[in-house]
Order: sequence, then structure tokens, then C-alpha cells
Amino acid sequence: MRFHGLVLMCMILPLRGASQNWADIGLPGSFQDWGDFYTDPASGALYATGWNQIAPGSGQVGVYRRMGSGWDTIGVFGNIVYNVVRYNDTLIAAGGFSSVNGNPIAHIAFMDDGGWHPYGNFNLTINRTRVIDGELYAVGGFTMVDGQPCDGIAKRVGGHWEPVGDFGNVPQPYLFDVIKYDGKLVCCGNMDIVGQSYRDVYIFENGQWGPLGGGLLGTFSGGWEMIIYNGELILGGGFYLSAGNAGQCIMRWNGSIWQPLGAGTTDNTDSYNSAPNIHALAVHNGKLFVGGGFSYAGHVPAKGIAVWDGAVWCGLGSDLQMVHDIEFVGDTLLAMTWNNWIDGEYNSGGVRYLHTTYADTCSLGTGMSVNELSEPPIAVNIEHGQLQLIGLPDGRFNYSLVDQAGRELLQGSLLSISGRSNALSTHRLASGVYVIRVGGHGGFRFLKN
Repeated sequence: MRFHGLVLMCMILPLRGASQNWADIGLPGSFQDWGDFYTDPASGALYATGWNQIAPGSGQVGVYRRMGSGWDTIGVFGNIVYNVVRYNDTLIAAGGFSSVNGNPIAHIAFMDDGGWHPYGNFNLTINRTRVIDGELYAVGGFTMVDGQPCDGIAKRVGGHWEPVGDFGNVPQPYLFDVIKYDGKLVCCGNMDIVGQSYRDVYIFENGQWGPLGGGLLGTFSGGWEMIIYNGELILGGGFYLSAGNAGQCIMRWNGSIWQPLGAGTTDNTDSYNSAPNIHALAVHNGKLFVGGGFSYAGHVPAKGIAVWDGAVWCGLGSDLQMVHDIEFVGDTLLAMTWNNWIDGEYNSGGVRYLHTTYADTCSLGTGMSVNELSEPPIAVNIEHGQLQLIGLPDGRFNYSLVDQAGRELLQGSLLSISGRSNALSTHRLASGVYVIRVGGHGGFRFLKN
């Protein structure tokens, strides 16, 4: 009976014409930003949270629950609720709020028959809670938890919270997600450590936090969300290919190296000039669903949402602009979006996909299955039409240069002295994405403007 609520919802909402790809799910209030869905594994209820206002200008944010044919408001919060999660038999809400139903409860609360109650003492915002292997974790911008200093990640132990490890000198922790990959905790966010060059993506090994694959490159990079797909860790966020990262806003970690997902996601000009964030990741029936602020995936139109099957990207039709969350309830795909007009019809921020196949327009497969970022990273530097590899060990190496389809364009040898290779001219290359493969050191992706 887990999915009976959405079955009823689909029955009471009329079917649209063939041109309709998405339909409103009737959320109360008006969702403006940072929405999140959650399906309760115990009851099958669907919850919706995020930045929504019960009444315009009220500053009061609702948490909504759907069981059967309608939505109920189960709490009125004084600021945003980022997500809810069930931990054992307890429903927990977390975010940036300072009150619940008029009572002074900050950042995290649990619900029982008597209402909402405090569930720990966090001094600043919680961006996400996750249950991992039966244990509850919280990540965010907090620096204190239950009276202890904390670098933005904590774990529920018994009836209290405890910090998870120590990152070192962190001026301001800001983490967005935590997951377990290959038996180890990994967290991501937008966070620097004084005295360290790595940032944003960290792995917990032997009681210590350190960089995963060198971390993210680029001053303005950040990781938003992670998921496991085909045995690899998928990272979505806001980061640039041109900064030396393996992908633009999305890439995969196989336990040794970062690699891209085909041609990845691009902006509204189908270029890598901006980094439209990826906020949502979901896996269903062997496919990876991705939501964010991009306009293309694999160079085909995919405005706000796309699907990757391991070889090609496909768009789902229609313009969702920005997708903040993706959820499957049974086989029904839901998206939380800030575009309140989709397919010519108004929605309150939550929509459901009307089809059972996920291929409006699809990309071609790619031959660029190469190492993109090893540890330590080797940087590709392009200035004045000249390409150099920085960090390559001294010596002479054979190289080949390939385009996105895997076609070899150039080959030869490179001489590296004091960690810098001789320069190669890129003047004859068209604008686009390329990989330079270096014997014994893998491939390194770069953007030619």
C-alpha cells in the first residue's frame, strides 16, 4: 500500500493532451525555491518541503503531507525547511527555521502525536539530513551541536548529536550532502580548509577527513548532491570544466579517478561558459535522473531535467527552468521546479511527468571514456592559443589529442621540464571540448573557446 496516495492523485487529476508532458500535483502555497520531496518508507506518505509561503509576505513556511487524495499542512515553520526524513519511527524536519507552530524550536524538530519538539541544539542552518546504514547524519553550516564544536557534520548517537571528525581550520563550514561510498563517508559542499589546497569534496578515512580525488578545482566551485549509480559515486553541483574538473556540474568517481558523464550539462547557449548548478539526482530502473539549472545535456535540449542511461543523455521535453528535487513514487516521476508555467498551465511548484518513457530528444554516444582527474591532478593550462600541462613529471611522453567523439586529431611527443610541458598550439582547433591523452598518465579534458 506504500504508493496508494499517488495512485489516487493520478486518478483524480485529468489527463492532458498529447502536447502535455507535465501536470500540476496541487501543492498548497506557492513554492518559490529550494523544494524537496520525501516518500515515507513506513506510511507511503509523500511530503513536500522548501521555500514556500502559506500566505504571501507572511514568512510562514509549510510542511505538507499527502496521503490519499489531498494535502495536509502538518507544521508551520518560521523560515525554510530543507528536508524531512524518517529515522526509526520518528519523522524529523531540518532547515533554517527558528520556530514551529509559534514555538521557539530552531533548525531541527521531530513530530509525534503531541506536535513538534526540539531534536537537538544546532546553532546554525542544517542543509540536509540522511539516514545511512541505519544511522542519522546532519550536514550544514553549523559550528556547534549539543554544546560541542562541529565542522558542519554530525551524527545522532543515542539521545544526542556528536561531531563527525575534524577538518582542521575551517573559517565557516558549509556542507550540502553526505553519503557512503565503498564503506566510507563522503561529504560535499562549498568549504575551504586553511592551509590546504583541496576543497568541497571530502572522504572520511581512518578517523580523518581528506580530499576525494583532489577535491573540486576552481574558487567558485561547490558540490550540492551525491548518489550512487552503476557502482560509482555521482557528484552534482556548480563547478567548471575549464577549472580542471572532469565535468561541468556533474561527474563520477569510480574509486580511483573522476570522470565525466558524456558531454555533461551546459548552459542556455549550449556552452561551458557558465556553470548552471545541479541540485537533484535520482536513480530509477537503471537510469540516472538529473535536475538543475542547465538547458542542455549531451548537447540536446534538456531544460532543467535530463536522464542519463550510462551512454547517452535524453531530454524530457518542456521547459522546467530550474529543478530543485526529483522523486519517484512508484513509477511516477515528480519534479520540484520554480517554473510555475509549464506546457501553458499553472502549477504551484510541483509537477508530475505524464509519460512512461524518458526520451524526448537524445544525444549520440561518446567515445571519450578516459581518465579526467587523477590524484595528484595534472592541470591543462591554455593561454594565447598555447596548451601546456602543469604537474606532469619530468621526461618525454607520447600524447594524442581527441575530440568529443573520440576521434584522434593530433599525436606526437611532449617534453616536460620542472613540471611544465612544452607548449602545443590550439589555434587550429574549433571551439569545443577535447581530451589530451598522455602515455602512462591518462587523459585530461579541456575547453577550447
